[in-house]
Amino acid sequence: MDPDGFSTSFIKKLRSTLAYPLAVLFAHIFEGGVIPDAWGVAHVTPIHKNGVSSAVENYRPISLTSVICKVFERIVKEQMLDYLRKHDLITRHQHVFLSKHSTTTELLATLNDWTLALRNKHVVDAVYFDFSKAFVSMVHSRLQTKLQGYGFDGKLYCVLSDFFA
Repeated sequence: MDPDGFSTSFIKKLRSTLAYPLAVLFAHIFEGGVIPDAWGVAHVTPIHKNGVSSAVENYRPISLTSVICKVFERIVKEQMLDYLRKHDLITRHQHVFLSKHSTTTELLATLNDWTLALRNKHVVDAVYFDFSKAFVSMVHSRLQTKLQGYGFDGKLYCVLSDFFA
């Protein structure tokens, strides 16, 4: 259950009934440019990773956030991706946040590139970055500037800015 008391299965079962009220809610959010405060609330649950169950370091936190907010996020994400694709602002080499693309497909593509390079006796250099906390430490004003630079402005920009706040 999310903080609002809904489950994903509940929303899925009632999707045709909830479509119109959610569309009205989402339109209202866009009109006002403000995300509901309740969408910033999460239930944090510790999930055991491995090792001794009595050791705190063997747990990772899972944040259960609003299912309705997740529906909203997915709609916004898909619309933004459509815009980026339509205006050739996203590379075909992008693997994150795209359907049928993941870190696994990225690793397979990279491994293929390295194999071809080594087979052709080319030198391969690799540099690794750990972006695990990238969004947490991101300067939101820079992200907002990037969004505007890509043409995301107006009410969408207001909603996204409120979401980052």
